[in-house]
Amino acid sequence: MGLYKVSRLMKQAQVTAIRPVKKHRYAGGTVHKIAANLLNRQFNPERPMTHWVGDITSNSQFKTIMVVWFLYFI
Repeated sequence: MGLYKVSRLMKQAQVTAIRPVKKHRYAGGTVHKIAANLLNRQFNPERPMTHWVGDITSNSQFKTIMVVWFLYFI
């Protein structure tokens, strides 16, 4: 039987396919370490170039973007 004939017969019999749910696989490995909180929410440094913060972002295609700011405002 062809694909279209099977499809037509399934519609006539009101039969639908039950697709299996794909299980999500988590990447195993070591637990990441969390850096110490050295700023303790004190975001107003007295001198320039002493407080630096960064953000690392990755998307699904494994492209990584890193942004670095220094926390000193005049």
